[in-house]
Amino acid sequence: MKVSKEGRYLALAEVKELLGEEALKDVQKLALEHAKEFSKLGVKEAKALTKELSELDLPENIVCKIVDILPQDTDTIITILSTEKSRIKEDLINKVLEIVSGYTKE
Repeated sequence: MKVSKEGRYLALAEVKELLGEEALKDVQKLALEHAKEFSKLGVKEAKALTKELSELDLPENIVCKIVDILPQDTDTIITILSTEKSRIKEDLINKVLEIVSGYTKE
């Protein structure tokens, strides 16, 4: 979801924070409710995870999807990465799983 004033992609936790600061129109209220229901991390954690994943040279939109979904298995990561035109490397999948595992609540 690209809603920031800077025109960058945001994780749902960031959307929740951004929309919570303004008087909202009906559509924005729906977006805020969606973000509240489906965001799995707080803003600090989402930003930290975004920073770590960005160091893997993944596109911004892919990083945000990973932060929103917090994939726990290889198949889910492959599905998220499948929009990439390049071949998905196993070491990249393993790095993503390792990083995300540090942010999941069990």
